Amino acid sequence: MPSVSSVDGAIRIGDNYIDSKHCSFWHRRFLYGFNKENTYSSNHFEEFAKIYYSLELLCTKSFFLTAINFSPQSRSKIYQLLLAKKLGINVPNTIFSNDYTHIKDTIKNQKLIVKTISGGSFEHNNEKYAFNSKLITQDNLSELKDYVSESPAIYQEYIEKSFELRITIVGNQFFTCKIDSQKSADDRAKIDWRHYKLDDKYWTSHQLPQAIETKILLLMKDLNLNFGCIDMVVTPDGDYVFLEINPNGQWLWIERLTKMPISKAIANILLSRSH
Repeated sequence: MPSVSSVDGAIRIGDNYIDSKHCSFWHRRFLYGFNKENTYSSNHFEEFAKIYYSLELLCTKSFFLTAINFSPQSRSKIYQLLLAKKLGINVPNTIFSNDYTHIKDTIKNQKLIVKTISGGSFEHNNEKYAFNSKLITQDNLSELKDYVSESPAIYQEYIEKSFELRITIVGNQFFTCKIDSQKSADDRAKIDWRHYKLDDKYWTSHQLPQAIETKILLLMKDLNLNFGCIDMVVTPDGDYVFLEINPNGQWLWIERLTKMPISKAIANILLSRSH
């Protein structure tokens, strides 16, 4: 992992000096580094992280495609949904709760999706597992009774789907992928495509309505984001429904499947803003 320092207003990363007034940054992901013995601990990680996280404070005139220190608003799924609704974007009826009685009352006569607030994954016996979205109804809600109170989660109205969208925004450019999850032979993929393999033919480029793009750009502006990956559902009636935005989401597999030039757009915006 490279060293980072500040000298006379310039930033040194490893052997390279960066003019902090005329520079673009793309913070992809900050993960653990390893020395020759592979013994970097979380303490080492934290020490390096504190330096990297200072870059935005040191480089106040630089362009950051993805922030190193994301705002609480941009990372909050609660705030994202409220803001999207305020901007006139359809969102599912949603509660954030660990109250079994409240959830039971909410589920009457409808299906819900339960998912974690933070997302991500967990480890058990040295194995890594993803948090999958789960469909719950009156019939299987009782299975959760002993666990609901342990942690709040998102309980969201299940939206019937015609297809799903993964929208990657780079600056003001849209790269929208249509995901035909409902054509999958695997019923699990129809609920949550992220954790079950879909055939390549189910991933194609898609053109968003102009009105939806305009509202998304307003959402990006209010969240102070130059980049983001949005998950949406399109209903059988043709309504576009916002689920969430990841301010530093994955996109490379979308480019490989659809041939949309996302990496080129990222390179171009970084170059255009580094002068």
